Parts: sequence; C-alpha cells; structure tokens
Amino acid sequence: METALWQGYFCGYDCEKHEPGVSASSRIRRPRAGRVRGGAALWTAAAAAAGVLALAAGAGAQGVYTDDGGVHEPAIEALAGEGILEDTECGEGRFCPDEPFLRRVMGVWLIRAVDESPSAADTRFTDLDPAVWWTPYAERLAELGITQGCSAAPVRYCPDQPVTRGQMAAFLTRAFDLEDGPPAGFTDTSGHRHAAAIDTLAAARITAGCSEGRYCPDQPVTRGQMATFLARALGLTARPEAPESNPAPSEGRFTAISVGYEHSCGIRTDKTITCWGDNRYGQAEAPTGHFTTIATGGGYFGSHSCGIRTNGTVTCWGWNEYGQAEAPTGHFTTITTEPFHSCGIRTDKTITCWGNNEYKQTDTPTGQFITITEGFCGILTNKSITCWGDNRYTPTGQFTTITTRYSHFCGLRTNETITCWSTTDFKQTDTPTGQFTTITTGYEHSCGIRTNETITCWGNNWHGQADAPTGQFTTITAGNNHSCGIRTNETITCWGWNEYGQADAPTGQFTTI
Repeated sequence: METALWQGYFCGYDCEKHEPGVSASSRIRRPRAGRVRGGAALWTAAAAAAGVLALAAGAGAQGVYTDDGGVHEPAIEALAGEGILEDTECGEGRFCPDEPFLRRVMGVWLIRAVDESPSAADTRFTDLDPAVWWTPYAERLAELGITQGCSAAPVRYCPDQPVTRGQMAAFLTRAFDLEDGPPAGFTDTSGHRHAAAIDTLAAARITAGCSEGRYCPDQPVTRGQMATFLARALGLTARPEAPESNPAPSEGRFTAISVGYEHSCGIRTDKTITCWGDNRYGQAEAPTGHFTTIATGGGYFGSHSCGIRTNGTVTCWGWNEYGQAEAPTGHFTTITTEPFHSCGIRTDKTITCWGNNEYKQTDTPTGQFITITEGFCGILTNKSITCWGDNRYTPTGQFTTITTRYSHFCGLRTNETITCWSTTDFKQTDTPTGQFTTITTGYEHSCGIRTNETITCWGNNWHGQADAPTGQFTTITAGNNHSCGIRTNETITCWGWNEYGQADAPTGQFTTI
C-alpha cells in the first residue's frame, strides 16, 4: 500500500477482504477424514531438490508422518485426521514441518478448512494452469474474497511465494471472519500493514507471538507453524492462554482525523473513534468497535460520517435523510462522504456509491480505481481522472491525488502542480504556482502543502479558513469553513470557523489526519 510495487506484491494479503455479504463462519465445513482427492503431485521432485516442497502423490493424509515431531505434531495429526493435508505432503510419509508454507498449499488447506468445495476448472489468475489439480482451490479462495492474488495487472496468484506471519494473520482473519481485536502489544507490529489482522489473531488466541512481546510479522511461516495456526482456528487443538491484560492506549494520541462541516472525528491508537463538534444529527456519536479509516460528511450541511472497520466493512452514522448513512454490505479499502451521498472503493477496486442520486452522483463508472473524491471523480489505475454525475468537466493528464468538497475540484498532477476546476465564486480555481506534495479542498477554499512543508490556502476566507498558519506541516485536511494540519512535531493546529468547537484541536501527537 505504500508503493505501487509493494502494493502489487502484497495486495493478496492486505487489500482483499471476504466476498461481500458472505460470512466465513457460515461457510465452514470440515472435510471428512480420509477422503480421496486425487490429482497430480503438488510439487515436483526437481522443485524439492531446489529447496521447494515436493509432493508425493498418493502418500495419503493418515495423520502419521515420520518427521512431524515437536510442538506442531498434535496440530499436524489433527489436520491430517480431517483430510485437510491430503496430497500436500512433501514426500512418502513425510510432512516437512520446517519448510516454508507456500501460497499454493495455502489455497488447498484453507478451502478444505472453511468451504470444502474447489471452484470450476477455469481461473482468473494468469500464472496458474487450469489443468493443475490445486488451481481450483486458489480460484475458490478468490471467489470467497479471501484473496485477490498477488498483483492486479495482470491478475496473478504467485503460487511459489512463501507466506509471511503477517500475511498468514490476514488470511486467517478473512477466512474465519474473526472479530476485531484490540492492540495486542507486540513491539514490532506498530504501523505494519497487517497490524489489524495480527491484533485480531492475537485476540482470538490463535497466536501468542514469536517471542516475548514480539510477533515477527515479516518472517516466513513454516508448514508446521501454519498447521498449528489452522488447527487452533478450527478448534482442533488448544489455544494459548490469553494475556492478563492488553496495554492501555496512549491518551490523546490519534492515527487518523477527518474534518467535516461542523464536526470532526479521529481514530485513536486503540482503533476506536472519537468525534467532537456539532452533534445535532448524531454525527459526533461515534460507534463502538475498531476502525482503520474515517471520513466525515463534506461540504455544506455535511452531517454524517462513515468509517471502515478493521474487518473491511463500512459503518456510517449521523444525518441519513437521503440514505447517505446506509452503508452497503461488503468490504472496502477507501471511503469518502459528501453531504447527501457517500462512496467507497471495494477490494476489487470498483466504486460503489449510495444516498441521493439527484445529479446521478451514485451512478458510478466502470473500471478500477486507486482513489476517489468526496464528489463525483476518481483516479483510475492508469492515473487518469474520470468524473460522473453532473460534473461535466474532466481534466486530462495523469494525477496522483484528487479532492473536492461540494463546490469545486482540485487534482495534484504527477509533476506536483495543482489543477482545480468547477465553481469559481471565490476564486477556488485560481491555483497557486509551485510544487506541492498534498492538497485538500473545503467547501469554498483549498489548501496545499508545498515541497518545503509550508501551507498555502486560497478561495473563500470569510472565517479565516484560508489564513494558513506559519510553520512546517506533514498533513492537512479542510472542512466546510475550517481546516486542520499536523505539524512536523506531530501536533495538530486548526484554524477558521469555530462556532461548534470544530477548530479546538485535541492535544497530543498525531501521525495522520
């Protein structure tokens, strides 16, 4: 998610969620022990000689191997007794518990554990052969929303890639639809892309970490370790004791903040939401649970908010006259809100919008997107902009960021210059020259962070919302008539209209806004 290459490689582990509307817990059906699956060897002898696991065809999963000793033996034998390991042995009567656990084996084990039925012979993955017996298991894993592969263009599965401990946490969390967990207190997972899944796995007592206070998220999972994790998830073996207590969150610290019309909301370090400001429509009554992303209703009269939970589902609250707070089912990676409608990018990179459709703002275009605005525009995976609804102008060229708040749009081009369009009542489209790293739009004003980390704002300034403070900043967000930014020392400064306390920034240090 940080860089394009990294995102492509880890998309199968970080960007995907369950199939919309399907609960993994309702899918779980354990296979019968000793069931014959047939098919060719999963690995070749040549691959085994090169350090890649080899499959001995016909070895059978009887739960007795000559090399399955150690702490993982009960789990290995339990899974073998359920028929989950059949045809995935590494040799005649051997399990190879210390060998890396690969994605192709993962598909077989997880589908046998939670669904039992492989897919049809055809597959979406360009690097899989439909004639190979384990390919339908990988395809079924994608159909259930547990994976979308390791890259999107072209769609690939990367069957020979080892699974890391962090990726394993993401897969099991999705496959078993585990309940969100609070921070587990591991010292090496803060800021990690799989931190939420790791915390969830720890809360379910499927893992206790790799050592005292550590999880080792980037270490490869061995076959023996994966057997233990899966057996615990299925309830076939005992789970580790729960810790006496979880570490208390840091008071006053947040990981995300979003500024709305007359209210603001932030995600604290324990993944809970706190809102402040106007609460006439319940927009400051944050829901319980754990969240990774938040968006507050933008533009004039924006009085609702939506957040993405750690399991990828969306929850909205506040004003709902047009259905803008009635979140759809399914799993999302991005969420935006406007006064009368909301939009999100699903895990398959398509857009879904809901709420008022007077200007066809919820008639979303086809294609795959990397980001969307609060209005009617989005950036496709080729970095071009597409707009829909009543927005009749779409700029040409390549962009990295696009933003709007009701009355005008601004985009940050790949050369770091700004282009704005639509309403010009307060010179919102009179963009400043120079290069920027970040932009944000309010109702009738906009602000950007220059490459020297200073802020420049333009547009309507009736309430001082365009009077940017001095100093250096890393992040900025604009609301209706106020804005907030995170300084380089990680403190928040807000300015502009403050009738409801929306510019009274909380104390503490912040990493994003």
